Amino acid sequence: MSQHTSHPLAALWVYTLLRIALFGVLFGVLWLFGVRGLLGAIVALVLSVPLSFVLLARPRQALVAGVTGQVEARRGRTSELDARLSGRADDQTRPGQDRGTQP
Repeated sequence: MSQHTSHPLAALWVYTLLRIALFGVLFGVLWLFGVRGLLGAIVALVLSVPLSFVLLARPRQALVAGVTGQVEARRGRTSELDARLSGRADDQTRPGQDRGTQP
């Protein structure tokens, strides 16, 4: 898996704005063809779902990679904290200090 330096929130905004833009373009095209109002909005919504799945694959993958990276980082921090709290992380003690003695 590739490492992404962008924050997942930025990828979420990009993906969301692209989905809204795709809906707007479809709604505009339908408006030009005379499909207006609520019917035009519903048709644009129905058409935008499969089109966004195909056309917005890269932004969606960037979003998934960012969220996955955040989840993996949190899991790593959680397991490290669990190890420290349970006493399994002996390398966390200072050199020359026993675990049972106070500094």
